[in-house]
Amino acid sequence: MIGKDRLLPDVIRDSPSTRTVFDKYGLHGCGGAYGPQETVEFFARVHGVPLDRLLKELEAAKDAPTGEVSYEEELGDILYRRFFRVAIVVVLTAGATLGAGVLFLYGLRETFTSLDLFGLVQAHANAQVYGWVGLFVMGFAFQGFPRFKYVRLQHPHLANGAFLIMASGLALRVGAGLPIPGAFGLGLVGGILEAAAVVLFLWVLGRTLRESQIRDSWDKYVYVGLGCFLLSALLEPVLYVLLSTAPSTEVLIRRVADFMNPYRDLQLLGFAGLMILGVSQRILPAAFGFREPGRVASQGAFLLLTLGLMVDMGGWLVFRGTGQPKWALAAWGGVVLYASGALWLAVALNAFRGGSQDRSRKLIRAAYTWLAVACLMMIVEPAYTEAAGVRFSHAFHGAIRHAFTVGFVSLMILGVSSKVVPILKGIDLRGLSGLWLPFMLINTGNALRVGAQVATDWTPRAFPIMGVSGAFEVLGLALWGAHLWRLMGSWEEKSVARAEKPAVIEPDMKAAEVIDWYPELLEIFVTRGFRELRNPLLRNTLGRRVTLRMACGMKNVDLSDFLEALNGKIR
Repeated sequence: MIGKDRLLPDVIRDSPSTRTVFDKYGLHGCGGAYGPQETVEFFARVHGVPLDRLLKELEAAKDAPTGEVSYEEELGDILYRRFFRVAIVVVLTAGATLGAGVLFLYGLRETFTSLDLFGLVQAHANAQVYGWVGLFVMGFAFQGFPRFKYVRLQHPHLANGAFLIMASGLALRVGAGLPIPGAFGLGLVGGILEAAAVVLFLWVLGRTLRESQIRDSWDKYVYVGLGCFLLSALLEPVLYVLLSTAPSTEVLIRRVADFMNPYRDLQLLGFAGLMILGVSQRILPAAFGFREPGRVASQGAFLLLTLGLMVDMGGWLVFRGTGQPKWALAAWGGVVLYASGALWLAVALNAFRGGSQDRSRKLIRAAYTWLAVACLMMIVEPAYTEAAGVRFSHAFHGAIRHAFTVGFVSLMILGVSSKVVPILKGIDLRGLSGLWLPFMLINTGNALRVGAQVATDWTPRAFPIMGVSGAFEVLGLALWGAHLWRLMGSWEEKSVARAEKPAVIEPDMKAAEVIDWYPELLEIFVTRGFRELRNPLLRNTLGRRVTLRMACGMKNVDLSDFLEALNGKIR
C-alpha cells in the first residue's frame, strides 16, 4: 500500500505506472524521471489535490501492466531556466550593479538630482522591472501556472520566443542609457520589443490557462497584476519618447513629475506587488508552511489593494493636471488603502512568524518585514515631509521604493526560487547551503540604504554610507545567483531515465543513475572514496555525467571489485 509519507522517487521506481497519476496533477517537469525528494503528502498539498483522492488513484494505477517507461524533459519544462539565468545576468549588470554605481555617485555628489545620470537611472529601472522581476515572473508563470491548473504549457516555442524578444529588448533599452550615437533609436526599439514580449507572454499564458477548468481565489490578484504588466509595457516606449524628446530641462523635470510616480506605482505596486501577493496565497501555505489566509482577508485585501492603486495613480495625475492639493491628498489616501491591504494579507499569512524549517523561511519572513517597513513609510510620508520642512523628499520617497523593491520583491524572488529550483531539479534541500551570507549581505545593504538615504535629509554625513550600501546588496545577489545557476544545471539539459531498475550494475552506467535506482548503494560509493556523491548538488550535476568506469579511473579504484560490491548489495 502506498502511504502518504513515502517519497515520490521510491513510489515511481517501485510502480512506474504511478508516474501517469503524478503527471496528471502537474509533476511533469519537476524533479526529473522520478520526481523531487518529497513525500506523497507534500506533493498533494503543493499541487492542490486532495490526499485521499491521490492515494486512491495511485493504488489503482500501481498494478497496471506497463512496459519500460521513459521520461524526457520537453522545451516547456526547461524554459524557466533560461528566464532565470538571464534575470540573474541582468540584475548583476544593468540592474543592481548599475544601480549601485549610480548610488555611489549620488553619495559622492551629495545629491539625488544629477541630470547627467538620468539616462543611466532610467536604464537601471527598466532592467530591474523587465529584466529582473519581469523575467522571473515570466519564467515562473510558464513553469508553475500550468502545473497549478493541471494543464501543459501551450505553444512552448512561442513562449521561448517571448524570452528571446524580451532579452533583445532589454539589451537595446540598456544600451540607450549610454551616451552613444543612435541611443534614442535603440531605446525606442528596445521599449517596443519589451512590449511585444509581454504581449506574446500573456497570449501564450492565456491560451494555456484556457485549457484548465480550475479557478482559484488568488487568480484575480494575478490577472490584475498581469494587466498592470501589460499596461506598463505598452506605456514604456511612449514615456521613453516623452522624456527623451523634452525640449528643455524644465520640460523634462515637469514630465518626470507628471508621469513617473504613477508609472512606477503601476509597475511596482500593481505588477510586482499584486503578482507576489497573489501567488503567495497559493504557494506559501502549501509549500512553505505559512498560514492559509481566510476568504475575508483575501477578498478584503484585494479590494483595498486594487482600489488603493487606482486612487493613488488617478489622484496624482489629476493633481498634476489641476495643481489642487486635495488631489495630492487623495493620491496619498490611495497609498494608505494599498498599504493597509498589503499589511492585512501579510498578517493573514502569518508571514512574519510562520513558515516551515528550511532555508527559504528567513528570506520570506525578511521580505514581508521589509514590505511592512515600506507600507508604514508610505503611510507616514506626509507627516515626514512636514517634519523635514520640505514639499517633497527625494530621499524618503526613494527609500520607500528601495524597501519595497529590494527588501520585499527581490527577497521574495530569492526565497521562492531557493526552494522551487531544487525541487524542480530533484535535489534534496537538506544538503544545500543555508544561504546565510547572501541573506545577511542583502539585508545589511538594504538597511544601510534605507536608513542612510532618509538620514541625508538631516545630515550630509549620511551620503557616503548610502553610497556604499549597494555594494553589499550586489555581493549578496552575486553569491545567491552563482548558487542558483549551479543548481539549474546546463542550459539545454535533458533528463532521460528508465523507470525500471536494471538487474545488474554495469560499468558504463552513470553514478547518479545507479544511486537513483538503488539509494542504499550510496554508502558503498562513499566508503570507496566517492564522498562527493553525498552532496545532492554534485550528485545531480557531476554524478550524471560520470560513468562508473570513469569514476573508478579518476579515484584509482578497482572497477571489477567495485562492481562486485555494488551487485552483491542488490542481489
